[in-house]
Amino acid sequence: MQIVFLLLGLLAIFHGISILEQKRRHRKKLTLITTGIVVDNVYKNPYHHDEPSYYRVVEFAAHSPSRLVRIECLDLGLNQPHRLGKEVKVGYSPHNPEDAELVHNYWWFPGVFVIFVGSVFVMFTLFAPIW
Repeated sequence: MQIVFLLLGLLAIFHGISILEQKRRHRKKLTLITTGIVVDNVYKNPYHHDEPSYYRVVEFAAHSPSRLVRIECLDLGLNQPHRLGKEVKVGYSPHNPEDAELVHNYWWFPGVFVIFVGSVFVMFTLFAPIW
């Protein structure tokens, strides 16, 4: 049983590192940051969970070529609609502005959380005989 926990823990740690690296690479492609405005809310269930949520629709001006881009942000669904007119930071690539995303300070959280869970499994395995 200990070997199963050890393998699960190591797998989670490597998966967390992979998540962090994937996010880092994607954010590196988003070379331009601008301000967008929440213009609408969509009520949908993109991940097929129990109930749908409200997701922001954001418009921002891409600098090259100069045009207005509209994206659906499936990052944070709420039970109540997001406030229209709210300004948000948007990161995008000048080569593909439609592949934009909101700029958050917590982009690293999912990867670190998975690494933490994996570390708990590994520590449990290593110190279980002592308990």
